[in-house]
Amino acid sequence: MTSNNHPALIPNPSKLVVARPTQGSLLLVDYWNKYDHYLMLRSFIKNKNCTLNEKIEMQHFVSGCKYSSFLEDSIRREETVAAYHTKFETTSMLGTLTNYLQLPNSPSKRAFHGRIKNITHYCQLSTPTNANIHELNMHPHDNYSNHESCLSNYHWTTAS
Repeated sequence: MTSNNHPALIPNPSKLVVARPTQGSLLLVDYWNKYDHYLMLRSFIKNKNCTLNEKIEMQHFVSGCKYSSFLEDSIRREETVAAYHTKFETTSMLGTLTNYLQLPNSPSKRAFHGRIKNITHYCQLSTPTNANIHELNMHPHDNYSNHESCLSNYHWTTAS
């Protein structure tokens, strides 16, 4: 039994494959699977075999990846080297792209380190670095029951 939204039953199934998928927020392996499913659907609709084994399809896949410019440059540098030929076969390509993204000069590494730097900066103490304590009034408190009032005794000002 086929559902009503099967590509063979839709009036204009070619509209299902107009736009190629992009990675967006997906992991690289999930994007690989999504793109592969897109190619299967495209093959069915166009009645023509389309796979990631074709160089043009692999180029389209890479152009839809995050950091595609970096990946395309890395591929361009190495794909003509005979010793690296196996890195660019379909069965190895996902690993090759992942390895490129693990390189120290990868934009994915820079983005990660930038996020860590922002988190570290965000988590730092919010007291102004140029703050001076002008007055400190300490009063004995019983059992620290009113610790909020202790904080109100500090008078912070910032240097001009």
